[in-house]
Amino acid sequence: MRSAVVVAFVLACRSPAPVVVVDAAPASSCASVVASYDGLVASGGACASDGDCECFQGGVSPKSACGGVTDRATAAKLETLRADYEHGACDALICAGWVCTPACRAGKCVSASDVAAAPSASAPSASWTACSSDADCTYVSLGCCDTTPVNRAHVADAKRKLERSGRPYCPPKTACGPSADGTWAGAPGKCSGGSCVLRSR
Repeated sequence: MRSAVVVAFVLACRSPAPVVVVDAAPASSCASVVASYDGLVASGGACASDGDCECFQGGVSPKSACGGVTDRATAAKLETLRADYEHGACDALICAGWVCTPACRAGKCVSASDVAAAPSASAPSASWTACSSDADCTYVSLGCCDTTPVNRAHVADAKRKLERSGRPYCPPKTACGPSADGTWAGAPGKCSGGSCVLRSR
């Protein structure tokens, strides 16, 4: 009887430890974060004074790839989602640098520098970014600034609109992109969710 107990004890000690498998974040999880992020950006931004507003980082959604300005409470929530997106190994978006100066205008948080530069004049029309595959997409830019994803069929229109926007041209003193001129202009693009988006580096 004693030997049976010993054998059972030895066998129990030799049993392998359970293996825990941790899967990478599924695409649906990344899409869920993007949807929540877009919802907060769209619903936030109410203000009564400049002090109510704060800049938020981009890199999550193509709708606000470079970030933007919203109310402080919403900015905190967006930062939490941005961290979740980054830690979930989701596709990051590249964006040219910009100056963010939070301000309250007519009850809505905006960037004072954006209002002065009128960036909306350079934004491509939604139909210009529609795509069905990566091969449909490329970029136009003002040197190393304002890299803008666009469908290849609308490159000329998007480039013309960008050049007429009044935005500054940033000469590539050092290469900022993979194209022959050192920029992202004309480089292979990326299609995500039916729209041309900024490609992660």
